[in-house]
Amino acid sequence: RFLQARDLPDGNLYKMNGGTGDVQNLGFGQPADRSDLDAFMATYTWGNPGDAWWQSTFDLAGYYRFHAVLQAVHHYDVNEGKNYFYFRDPTSGKWSIWPWDTDLTWADTFAGDGNEPFRDRVLAKPLFYRDYLNSLREIRDLLFNPEQLNLLVDEVAATINTPVDGLAMVDADRAMWDYNPILTSRYVSEERTRWGKFYADVPTRDFAGMVQYMKSWAAGRAAWIDGLILTDRAMPNTPTLQYSGPAGYPADQLVFAPSAYSDPQGPATFAAIQWRAANVAWPGLPGYVAGQPNRYEMESAWTSPELTQFTSSFTLPQGVCLPGATCRVRVRMKDDSGRW
Repeated sequence: RFLQARDLPDGNLYKMNGGTGDVQNLGFGQPADRSDLDAFMATYTWGNPGDAWWQSTFDLAGYYRFHAVLQAVHHYDVNEGKNYFYFRDPTSGKWSIWPWDTDLTWADTFAGDGNEPFRDRVLAKPLFYRDYLNSLREIRDLLFNPEQLNLLVDEVAATINTPVDGLAMVDADRAMWDYNPILTSRYVSEERTRWGKFYADVPTRDFAGMVQYMKSWAAGRAAWIDGLILTDRAMPNTPTLQYSGPAGYPADQLVFAPSAYSDPQGPATFAAIQWRAANVAWPGLPGYVAGQPNRYEMESAWTSPELTQFTSSFTLPQGVCLPGATCRVRVRMKDDSGRW
């Protein structure tokens, strides 16, 4: 089910704990003796592999997203070789890392510094660190920002906070985990949890207050990322975009004009331009249907190839943006060092 939920093929899946892995799924025709896992771990632990090995053996793009989200939500409870899966794709042969047990997140009061097995091995390499920062910037721009996160938090909160006769699932959850009689017994350490402390961190002492607390924490975390990780000031300046097509925004004639390429090192560093479009939907937007799930900007409807020729006008392909819907278009530019 874990693989199916993530559209992953039938490959070997290992639940990592204490520096080793337990088989959670044995893929058809795949090693049944953990020899694949042992070889992978031995190579990156003792072999000091170079860039080529990582590129052929490890899903680097997926890892950049994994570690970017780890930093965003403070999923630091990975220091002791646990709380993640290893998966080996049976077609490509590449390994990837996937999170699990993410309860100690969305707060920065927990121990750890996010040092899972690959941070100091992969991100220590300049080429890979550059690509990681590109991925982190993308997630900050498209998802981990107040507009998108606040919408997402509200949408998820509504699924468990829909009162019927005055009570909702959050009340049942609190009764079970905040007011369970065992919490006052000698079997539970007060260092781990205490009776009636679910909402103690917010003045309102209720679920709505915790929702607002989560939003505020995320905004502060985003600022922390910008101030301590995304500190490269030599990357290209963020371009702007203007609509230049026919009036009324006909879906099959959407034309845009990007600003000129701008880089601290000068205009000669231009390497590529890339476009993307997302059909977005949430309450208040044209085209939103009440009761339907939100659609977020991270869910791309179309992304162009990397175009090595700058053009001052660009027409979106027909069918990308839907008539009557809200479509958000972005453009980004890359310099000759590979930074977006």
